[in-house]
Amino acid sequence: MSLATFRFIGRHAGNMLSGICLAAILAHLVGKLIAGAQLATLISLSLSWILIGVSVIVRERHGKQDSLVMLSIEPLPLVMVFITVVLVVACLVARYEPVAIVGPAIGILGTILGVLFYIAAIAGAVQKRKLEADLANKPTESSNQTLQPTPSRLVSSRSHD
Repeated sequence: MSLATFRFIGRHAGNMLSGICLAAILAHLVGKLIAGAQLATLISLSLSWILIGVSVIVRERHGKQDSLVMLSIEPLPLVMVFITVVLVVACLVARYEPVAIVGPAIGILGTILGVLFYIAAIAGAVQKRKLEADLANKPTESSNQTLQPTPSRLVSSRSHD
């Protein structure tokens, strides 16, 4: 392994470790509000940061080639953080309401919304990838001569204007 490879690995490992430390600090703050949510917050935020790091590493190594795995990994950290925040808010609301109705409803609806966002993000990325591939393979000249404008069609279409 060369020195450049060690620098590359070290830089990204340092970023991931700093993200895990930040996740631990945020989980500690959440744990002061809701003790039961501390571990779940730490795991969710740490995994999100690690997934972001893996996404950056793979993107730098493979360039602009987007695989289906990369398309599915990229929106996942955002969705995980969104669902974690929704569940922490739902726990807070449920903790202070007399009958736990609104808190669980917020948690369920927020989780469903997060999953739907994830599915929509993947579907949009796959459609964009297919469109870019179709545009790259687009023929430069039409093989169907009936669609080509001829001088007589140009003159007749200009006379109608």
